[in-house]
Amino acid sequence: MSRRLYHNAKETFAASSCLWWFGGYFLGLAPYNNDARSLTLSLLGGNTGRTMPYGFHDWEFTLKELGLLRCDYFLAQVAHKMDILIILTALL
Repeated sequence: MSRRLYHNAKETFAASSCLWWFGGYFLGLAPYNNDARSLTLSLLGGNTGRTMPYGFHDWEFTLKELGLLRCDYFLAQVAHKMDILIILTALL
């Protein structure tokens, strides 16, 4: 019986760790979603989206092509709230 409980505890910890890691993805995603219109964050190479040609800033390109550029702030808020929800779920 104790061996089975130990096995379940390992699986629970592994699942929680994966969920925590997945939630961290949204933590990094939100600021770049929010920057899709203003293009002021530093990107790889130290440039901003304004100083680079169209398509260099992934989220500007993706949201503009999908016609969702005006929703960048909303999508950033959704990603941030998903991050909080996922990480809290992992802690539980």
